[in-house]
Amino acid sequence: MHMVPRVMSTQHPDNASPPWWQADAVIQGDGEVEETFRSYSELGVDEAMWDAEGKDVDYHVVRKILSRYPDFFRERELGRDLFLTYRIPNASIEGPERKVVMETLESIPVSHDVASRFYERKVSPPVFQVIIPFTTSSKDLISVLSYYRKVVVGKGRISLDSGMTVDEWIGDSEPKQIDIIPLIEDMPSVLKIREIVQEYVRFAYPKYMRVFIARSDPPAMNYGFISATLLAKYAVHEIHRMSEGMGGYPSTPPYSGREHQSSGGVAGAREREKGYGRVQGATIPSPHSLHSGTTMGGTRPGVPWNHL
Repeated sequence: MHMVPRVMSTQHPDNASPPWWQADAVIQGDGEVEETFRSYSELGVDEAMWDAEGKDVDYHVVRKILSRYPDFFRERELGRDLFLTYRIPNASIEGPERKVVMETLESIPVSHDVASRFYERKVSPPVFQVIIPFTTSSKDLISVLSYYRKVVVGKGRISLDSGMTVDEWIGDSEPKQIDIIPLIEDMPSVLKIREIVQEYVRFAYPKYMRVFIARSDPPAMNYGFISATLLAKYAVHEIHRMSEGMGGYPSTPPYSGREHQSSGGVAGAREREKGYGRVQGATIPSPHSLHSGTTMGGTRPGVPWNHL
C-alpha cells in the first residue's frame, strides 16, 4: 500500500559548509545522488525531491541510486516504501528551460524499466509524481499531464516505416499516468487556489490531490513572513473546503532551512505546523547541506494513498 509522504527533503542550496561526506562546497552531480540516499537512510525522510528546475540534473538517478545502494533498496522499494518526486520547470514562464520538461518526463518510463530489472518483477513506478513550480493557472498542470499522456505514452502507438509500432520496438511506456502537484507561490495565485485546483480536477479526475503551498521564498521575501503565513493558512483553508468531497491532501512547507536551524528544529516545526490545520506534509532542505554531520529522523507515519 502506497503512503502519502509526511516529510520531503529538497535540494535547496542552503549549506553553510560542505557536508562531512563531500569535499566540494556545492552539492551537484553524483553528490546529489548520495545526498538523496542519505536523506532516506540517515535522516529518515520518506520522500526526496529531484530538482530539475534551473540547474543540471542527472536523469539516470534511479539507475544510480539502486545500483550503488542495492541492499538498502531491496529492503525498501522505491515507489512503494520510499518516494522520489521530480520538480520540473514551468514551461509557461521559464523560457530557456522549457525543453527540460520533455527530457524529464521522458525519463520516467526509463526509470520504471530500470526498477523492474533491479527488483526482477514489475514494480510500482519509482517516479510517478511531478511538481510544477510557480503554478498560476490550471493550464500549467493540464499541459504537463496532457503532454505525458499524448506524447510520452501516446507515441507508442505510432507506426514506424519498419512495420512496427514504437511500443513494439522499444517496449511499453509505464506508468501510463502520472500525478501532477501544483506549487502555488505568489499571492494572486494563492487567492484563486480553489479555481486552479478545481479546473485541474475536472480535467484529470485524480484519485487524490497533493497541493504544495510555498511559505518561504518568494512569499516571505515579497510579502513578509506574517503575510506569507496568513496566505498559506488561507490556501490550506480553501483547499480543505474544496477537498471535502474529493479527498485532497494539501501539503505546505511550514518552515524553511533557516527556521529549522534556529527555531527548535523538527520539534519546533511540528509545533508550528499545528497552526495549519490538517496539513499532511512538509518540505525541508536536507540538513546534510545545512550542518556538517547533522542528522534528523522521526517522521510521522504516512497516510495510505488510497485513503480517499
